[in-house]
Amino acid sequence: MNQLYTLGNKIINEETLIVGGVFVWDYPEFCDAYFSFGLDIKGDELHDEELDKLSNKYPELVNELSLKKMFE
Repeated sequence: MNQLYTLGNKIINEETLIVGGVFVWDYPEFCDAYFSFGLDIKGDELHDEELDKLSNKYPELVNELSLKKMFE
């Protein structure tokens, strides 16, 4: 079972998350990476402030998705 990612009372649709700020020179830490887009499970778009909070709350997910993006 996949982990549920939440922000306040919202459950995040992990499959919709897009990361930005992924650079080869930043590998493997990706300290400049952040969520640039995402939806909750109701299909509502996350606002910039919510994406910032989500990036700070789940840095391991930002890193995991950054790795995937880099090797696509």
